[in-house]
Amino acid sequence: MITVRTFTELSAAELWGILHLRSSIFVVEQDCVYLDPDTADFADGTLHAFIGDDPLYPHSYARLLPIGWPDEHLPTHASRPIGRVVTAESSRGLGYSAQIIRHLVEIAESEGLSTSLNGQAHLESWYARFGFERCGENFMEDDIPHVPMVKYTSSPDS
Repeated sequence: MITVRTFTELSAAELWGILHLRSSIFVVEQDCVYLDPDTADFADGTLHAFIGDDPLYPHSYARLLPIGWPDEHLPTHASRPIGRVVTAESSRGLGYSAQIIRHLVEIAESEGLSTSLNGQAHLESWYARFGFERCGENFMEDDIPHVPMVKYTSSPDS
């Protein structure tokens, strides 16, 4: 079951579990030395989605940012960016992240909004399965190639 909460709705255990998972993968496994928690975590409108039976150890997580969250690589049309998509090593290949991506896209679409993301380039075809398409050139972030992608709910010109 997917749990979706705002920052203020997260319990201390859920917040710790999310930050532990993100730092375990992004900082330790991928060797990206940066401060993972950021102002987007508690921004008004950010939604945190996760799957797991134990709040301290979620299987998978992603967040949906508010419309118009600034990002130099993403289009400026009405979209809600998805970010920090992550799955625990022991839970990979079980479809948890796919469930979360679909759910966050549904939330944005119910608001009449597109979704966008900066995916790691090696996952471009995985994100394409959900209707995301490239919307710019590859770029480096923390020494990892990324690609900007968008899933339009309607024509980008509308």
